[in-house]
Amino acid sequence: YSSGYHSSSNRFIGMVHTALSGTGLPDFGDLLVVPGASTGRGGGRLDLSLKHPQECAVPGRYVLALSNVMIAATASEHVGVQRIMWKPRAAPHLIFDLGWGQGSTTIAHEVIRVGDGISGWRKSDGFGRVPGTGGTARARRTVYFSCAFHSRAAFEVLFEGTQAIVSWDVNSTQLAPFVVEVQCALSAVSVKGAEGNLRAEEGGFHEVAARATHIWQREFSRFSVNTELPMRRLLMSALYRTLLTPNLLSDADGAWPPAMPRLDDGIGRAYSTLGTWDTFRAASPWLSLFRPSVYTDVVRTMISWATGHRRLPKWLLWDRETNVMIAYHGVAIVADALIKRLVPPADIRAALTSINATTSDHYNEPVAQRHAAGERMPSADTAGGMPEAVSTGLEVAVDDACAARVLTRESMSHDRHASGTAARLAERGRMYSAYYDRARGYFLGTGAAVRYGPFAYHYAHRKANDFTEGSALQYLFTPALTDPDGLAALVGGPDKLAIRLESLFEPRRARADLNARDVTGCLNHSQYCHGNEPVHHAPYVFNSLGKPWRTQYWIDRILSPNANLYRTGPRGLPGNEDTGQLSAWLLFSALGFYPRDPCSGRYELGRPTVHRASLTLEGGGLLNIEVHNQRTEHPYVQRVMLNELELNQSYITHEELMRGAKLEFFMGAAPNYTLFNNEET
Repeated sequence: YSSGYHSSSNRFIGMVHTALSGTGLPDFGDLLVVPGASTGRGGGRLDLSLKHPQECAVPGRYVLALSNVMIAATASEHVGVQRIMWKPRAAPHLIFDLGWGQGSTTIAHEVIRVGDGISGWRKSDGFGRVPGTGGTARARRTVYFSCAFHSRAAFEVLFEGTQAIVSWDVNSTQLAPFVVEVQCALSAVSVKGAEGNLRAEEGGFHEVAARATHIWQREFSRFSVNTELPMRRLLMSALYRTLLTPNLLSDADGAWPPAMPRLDDGIGRAYSTLGTWDTFRAASPWLSLFRPSVYTDVVRTMISWATGHRRLPKWLLWDRETNVMIAYHGVAIVADALIKRLVPPADIRAALTSINATTSDHYNEPVAQRHAAGERMPSADTAGGMPEAVSTGLEVAVDDACAARVLTRESMSHDRHASGTAARLAERGRMYSAYYDRARGYFLGTGAAVRYGPFAYHYAHRKANDFTEGSALQYLFTPALTDPDGLAALVGGPDKLAIRLESLFEPRRARADLNARDVTGCLNHSQYCHGNEPVHHAPYVFNSLGKPWRTQYWIDRILSPNANLYRTGPRGLPGNEDTGQLSAWLLFSALGFYPRDPCSGRYELGRPTVHRASLTLEGGGLLNIEVHNQRTEHPYVQRVMLNELELNQSYITHEELMRGAKLEFFMGAAPNYTLFNNEET
C-alpha cells in the first residue's frame, strides 16, 4: 500500500528510486522506469505480468524475470543501478515516467538529454500538510536526478508529456540478448548535486552490487544470535528493516538541501524519513544502541532543522515537514540523545535551544498552549476542542517531561535560565492528571460527558474522537512512559494500576468499535493491539509496579508463536512497520530489555527469547547476552547478572551496555516474586 510492492499483486508497474517502508500513508515512488520492447516483426508490447517465483530478493540486490526481459537492481548511497537484458530480436526501450507517484502527485517536472543520459527534476506533493496553513497546503518536495546509460548501441530520447522514452537502435535480427545498464543518481539539493553523486559513486552493476552486499553483511555480522530457526529468521529480518531508515539526504560532497540549514561547524550528514511519533518509542533507541554515529547525525539534522524552522520536526519526509501525527516527539529524541551523551559538546547549546523553541508557549500547538495556562483541552466535538485532543494532551505531557529532565541536567553548565524553564515544563509534564475523570477512571477532555454518554472505553477511530489510533483504555497507560509512579498514584496506587493494566490484555475487550485501520494485531482479541504504537510500552510497566513477573508473562505471550503476531513470510508483521518501530520492539524484547521510558537512558528488563546473542558495538566492544535454562516451559526470570554481579533493580542503563557488557538471565518455570524487590524498585 505505501511502499508500492505487495505479494498479492501479479502486476509489474516498474522500478522506482524512492520508497517508504511500511508507513501508514503512501508517498515517494519517484522516477519510475518501465522496460518496454516490441518484437522485430511488427507487434506486441512487453508482457508486464509478474510471477513471484521468477523474482529473487536479497539485501543489496533484486532480480526479476519477465517474459522478454530480465531486470537486476542494486544501489549505492545515492545511485540506483539497473541491469536490463532483453531477449534477442527485441526493440528495447525504457520509459522514464515523472508523472507516476506512490500517493504523490506531480506538480511540475523537467527532463532533458545530457551526454550519455538524461537529467531533470520532479516536484510533487504527497501526504502531510504545511505547518501554519490550517491544513490547507500540502507539503511539496523536489527530487533531482541524473541518469547515465551504458550499452553497445546508440540511443534516442523522445519526450511525451511527463515521460521520457529512451530507445536503442538494435538490429532486429540480432541473436544475442541486448543489455543496458542504467545508473540514476538522486539529490535533494540540485541537478548538479545529482550529477556529482553519479560521478562520486560510479561503477558497473556487479561492482555496485558487490559493495552493497559487503555493506549489508558487515552490519549483519555485528549481530549474532543463537535461538530456534523461526525466531532467528524473525530477528535477522527485523534487523534488516531497522536498517532501511532513516535515509541519507545530503549529497556525496556533503551539501545539504537548502530547506535544511546546517549547524555552524558545517560537518555531518543530513538524514530524513523521520516519523518521530512512531520511532521515539523503540526504533530511535535501537538506532542509538546499534548505530550511534548515525543516531548522532539524525539528531544533529533535527537540531539543524530547528535552527531554521524554530521547532524540531514531527515527520520529516525528504526535505519537508509533513506535520503528520500528534505532539512533538522530536523533543523526546533530542532529550534521549543528550542523556546518552550522543550530542557533540559543541551542539549541546543548540540542542537545548531547539527543545526550548519547540516546547515554547508560542509553539503552534493548541494543546501545549492550554497546558502552559494550566488548562486541559476540550473534547473533540466541544466548543474549542479538536480531534485527538486527549491523546495529544497526554503525549505532549510526555515530551514536556523529557524536556524538563534534560534542561534540569544541563542548566548548571549551559543555561542559567534553564532551571526555571525546566520547572515549568516539569509541571506541564504532569498535566496529564488534569484529564483524569475519576468517576469513569479514564482520561477525558472537558465536555466529554456529553460526547461519550454511556462511556465507550473501547472506541477508537482515526480523528473521530479524542484519541489517536487508539481507545481510552489504551491511552490510559500513556503517562507511564515517563511517570509510572505518578500514574499509579492517580488511579489509586500500584496494585490498582496493575489491575487496570491487566484489563488491557483481557480477551474479548476488543469491541467492534475498535475499528481504526491502524489498530491491529490485538493479542487474543484483547485491547493490547501490538500492530500500533500506543501500547508498545505497556507490558514493561509492570516492572515499575513491583510485578516484573507480569512483564515476563506478557512478553512471553506476545512473542509466542501461538500469538501469531510476528511471522516469517508475507503478512509477517501485526501492523504498519512504521520505519522500523515494530522490528525494533521485537529486537529489544527478544534480547531481554526495552526502553519503556524513551528519555531516561534506561532499559527495562523483560523475558528474553534467545539462547545467546552478541552485538558488536561501533567502538569495538561486545554486548553479550546469555540465557540459562532457556525453554518454552521456563518463561520466568529467576535472577539477572551484569558483568558477574547480580542486579537488584529492574533496569540496565545505556551507558552500561555501551561500555561492553555480559548480561545473563537465569530462567525458571515459576515466577520469582522477590526478583528486584528492593526499596528503589
